[in-house]
Amino acid sequence: MNQKDNRSAFTRFDDFDLRVELRGPFKKFADEPASFLITQAVYVNGENLALNNAIDLVQLSKSCQLGGEFFIATCECGDAGCAGIDDGIRVTHFDDSIVWEVPTPLSYRDMRKEEKGAAMAKPEYRKFSFQPDAYLAAVQRGLRAAKAMPFDSRQPVECSPEGMTPEKLLALNPLVFSKRGAPLGCSLIGKAVSIDRFLNWVTINGISYRIRELPLPADIKTLEDWSGWEPKAVSKGFVFGSLAAPEWEVRRRARRLGKYLASILAVGGTVEFTSPEFKDAEGTRWKRTLMLSGQAAKSPPSPAGDVISRA
Repeated sequence: MNQKDNRSAFTRFDDFDLRVELRGPFKKFADEPASFLITQAVYVNGENLALNNAIDLVQLSKSCQLGGEFFIATCECGDAGCAGIDDGIRVTHFDDSIVWEVPTPLSYRDMRKEEKGAAMAKPEYRKFSFQPDAYLAAVQRGLRAAKAMPFDSRQPVECSPEGMTPEKLLALNPLVFSKRGAPLGCSLIGKAVSIDRFLNWVTINGISYRIRELPLPADIKTLEDWSGWEPKAVSKGFVFGSLAAPEWEVRRRARRLGKYLASILAVGGTVEFTSPEFKDAEGTRWKRTLMLSGQAAKSPPSPAGDVISRA
């Protein structure tokens, strides 16, 4: 739920811009062909806020509708900690504004030990306030430009940071919920929803969410609570959470979660869950995929069905 706006503390909205560029060609290794790289940068009031860092488009897209701590600035490898970024950008959604609190400095990587200790003991933040529609439009504009680049005449094209593929880029859409802040009762926008095999993440429009972040009633959110299952011993130690529960229980919860998600899809779409692989008596490897179709928000989903296929 959005918080009450407190824009009286700000004299104006700050200007937000997502800029993308196709750079290269580059060669990672001498014996490999050169490739081009899509890079992105965030500018606020004309200033590049993370001059030496990559921008995580998934985290940025997620911040368009939800508040929290987002590692929008990261390392080229995709791990913010590798770039010395220990604190993410704090994003707060108010009724009529989106506020960023940016750690200053953003990265501790090039600081001496004494300087880092002092900075961490007394952190400072730069605060910016954005008009929500303009913020969303800027992200969408940047994404459209980036999505066109894999089809440029300059080939092959890779994305940054590492782990972001052209396929993931094309699937990315910051509009996931019918209402900003994802209040209970709102619907999901998008036609493809997938639940990861351990029920840790739900991916919608290329953005991953914890169950607790979604507009779900309390009894559905309890599906991510695995505290009733004792840790299970395996060859290399112990596993916890859904890994410690029997597969039938994971499938049962996935089916229940999938049915509810299908019921709140704003338009017809599908919810997909693929269970871990298993072997039959003859040693053949199989996997189960649960597909649920939703017709429209608040309409009951079509009956569930398991599809079993060779792995």
